[in-house]
Amino acid sequence: ETGEEEGFGITRPCLLDLLWVDGLTIRDLKIRNPGFWTVHPCFSNNVRITGLDIYTRGHNTDGIDPDSCWNVFIANNLIDTGDDCIALKAGRDWSGLMVNISTQNVLIQDNVFRGGHGISIGSETSGWIQ
Repeated sequence: ETGEEEGFGITRPCLLDLLWVDGLTIRDLKIRNPGFWTVHPCFSNNVRITGLDIYTRGHNTDGIDPDSCWNVFIANNLIDTGDDCIALKAGRDWSGLMVNISTQNVLIQDNVFRGGHGISIGSETSGWIQ
């Protein structure tokens, strides 16, 4: 549930919603109770996400969601969520098909998942996952 379901036309915000970054590094942060997705890099290259401590138990509160990103390294994070700990995404519906940027070359290693669904592929994958 994002808020759209109730007809408000708005959604809960992502905490870190970063677009079109080349050389993105996010490291050594302690994050508590964001309202929706916690870390959402989108259309970005050379993404490194390490050393995060994420705790959130709300509905649809993902941990790390690279979306249409390439050359992604996610390691040594502690993630406890109410949904996906890590979710690989690549665009949603028609807009995802129009942009058509796939998520590719992703390495996920040495993460600890206490709650949530671990690693998911999707559900937004209009631009493909490679």
